[in-house]
Amino acid sequence: MDFGRTKKKVASRALAAPSVGRLRIRWGRTDSRRMLSHLDNMRVIENAIKESGFPVAFSQGTHPRMKLSFCPPLPMGFTTEAEYVDISLEQNCTGPMIDNIRKALPDGFLMLEAKTVFAKSMSLSEAINRVTYTFKLVNGTDVEKLKNNITELLKRGQIEITRKMKSGESVVDIRQAIFKLDVSHDELAMTLGIGSGGYARPTEVAQILFGLNEEETAALQFHRREMFRETDDNRRIEGIEL
Repeated sequence: MDFGRTKKKVASRALAAPSVGRLRIRWGRTDSRRMLSHLDNMRVIENAIKESGFPVAFSQGTHPRMKLSFCPPLPMGFTTEAEYVDISLEQNCTGPMIDNIRKALPDGFLMLEAKTVFAKSMSLSEAINRVTYTFKLVNGTDVEKLKNNITELLKRGQIEITRKMKSGESVVDIRQAIFKLDVSHDELAMTLGIGSGGYARPTEVAQILFGLNEEETAALQFHRREMFRETDDNRRIEGIEL
């Protein structure tokens, strides 16, 4: 039998320090890097973080990995200024730490914006539902005809295409994922849906507007200009603010 004061219960220490927040980075890639795959992009970002000595949090287990969350994959062949990655932190970061990541990125990769995110929220892939792509019109494009094609396309209640998927071919209606098509000078801009709510690929829209086949469309150089969320009450939230 034990007598005297009851022993205090001491809470066990966590095996790893809890995350103190996330750093969200908006990054881009130029023409010299446009043929990299999504996996290649991830490796470039991971290597830059490692080289910079940034205080990234790691997963537990036999093979710890950096806790990173990327936005929807960028198609191979596209340039961009609207990619996002969330980096979980093991300690608070400073401006010089962020600059070190920028310096560690190879030529052709750009770090455009960074913001610390503390609130718990849905993942970037879940939150983003709009994306804007652009591409330069080739010389000799009949702009007036293109504008008429856009008007006629947006009048349609249904636009069915045959989409190639891993499981085979499937007929899908992409009309509800085409939100805006604009021609300005020598450029066409498309704002399309992305994510679980339905999506349209810019190559699919280009094939319809210009009457191109798959090979011809693959030669077009698309640029991802924006990714954001449009709410049910028509508010626009930029990716860096989600």
